[in-house]
Amino acid sequence: MENGKKLLGLVLAGGGSLGSYEVGAIEALEELGYKFDIVTGTSIGALNGAFVCSHQTNRLRDLWEQIAPEKVMKDGINISVREARKATSKTLLRDFNKWLKVYVQGGKPGADISPFKEYIKNAVDVDACLKSEMKFGVVTSYFPSLSLVDVNMHEVKKEEFLSFLHASSACFPIFPVEVIGKNKYVDGFYNDNLPIRLAFSYGADEIIALDMRLFSLKPQHDFYLKLPNVTYIAPYVSFGSLMDFSQEVIQKNMKLGYYDVMKHYKKMRGFFFNFNGKFPADGFLSYILRKFNTDSKYLIDILMDGIRTKMDETDFFVRAMEILAMKLGIKDYFEVFDFETFKEKIEKKVRKFELAKKNGKLTFSEGLKAIATKLDLKKSSRVLNAFLADFSKEYLRIDVDQYQLGEDDSVVMA
Repeated sequence: MENGKKLLGLVLAGGGSLGSYEVGAIEALEELGYKFDIVTGTSIGALNGAFVCSHQTNRLRDLWEQIAPEKVMKDGINISVREARKATSKTLLRDFNKWLKVYVQGGKPGADISPFKEYIKNAVDVDACLKSEMKFGVVTSYFPSLSLVDVNMHEVKKEEFLSFLHASSACFPIFPVEVIGKNKYVDGFYNDNLPIRLAFSYGADEIIALDMRLFSLKPQHDFYLKLPNVTYIAPYVSFGSLMDFSQEVIQKNMKLGYYDVMKHYKKMRGFFFNFNGKFPADGFLSYILRKFNTDSKYLIDILMDGIRTKMDETDFFVRAMEILAMKLGIKDYFEVFDFETFKEKIEKKVRKFELAKKNGKLTFSEGLKAIATKLDLKKSSRVLNAFLADFSKEYLRIDVDQYQLGEDDSVVMA
């Protein structure tokens, strides 16, 4: 606290190309009026943090909208799980050989990232960062010991400023080791991928932390996330690999970051999906407790499972819709819906399965799922299935009694 003013910190996680998520999130925070006194980041979070620190977030979107594999590394390629699923054995072998060429230079691991260094050099205003009133720190690691290194970016030499940004983001062995003076550095991810700790050490009283849940991992020192003065915002859906620089993915990730911030602050609704407008949620919790009596405990646990924020009645209603939609195989996680539009999408999906049943088009795999569901003795699953059927009739005016909802994102016929 300085002069009676609480200091607000922004903490940005590492995650390679997933860092585009932070762009949309930062834009949403600025739109909501948040101003930061302290910025800390690791890896791509350190690079994004330089634009926040220099008050040039308007240039951050331009940077990401123009990024491409060839601007990240010489002979650059995307590493995408999405594309790998489409590939044949022949194309996988071809791409693997190309990967070896890119990432193993002269027998040493690490791509030639000279294009990326040039790209960042032309994008980051070092003078503006050094003159900024915001405290700015990044995390990197010594190599080969991998011991923690905190870097106060206002204390480094001007000519080494960009080098320390690259040191924080040197995701070895994909990127090469960064050498500064007599020391070698690699990515800060190995020690502290979400440096809340560093922001508090700089004097932050409250913190907003943006995480991409890299590899679906919890951040190191995750006890911070339980503190009342730490706001933790991260996606619920998986949204790509850390080395996929295709614009299709980057644009979706920026949207998701924006939506997730707006949903956290109740400007929008949803967790896996994104909603605007109102929902007929008044009395929804009373309906559950009245209709399902003591079995309500199973439903409450399921609706709250994995949710990281305190839920109000509308949140419970929306979560019920989300679970039903995911059971039906709906996966439109990057669109925005109102209640009526989403209800129509659910109804359309139900009709599709109803038609399939009437025509006798029950696939072998669906038949196996139906048998498995009938044999399922887990009470929470039976209660959930009954609830979703009743919820569909009561609130969506859709009769799904003839369906048995499976354990995964599908519907199987009873």
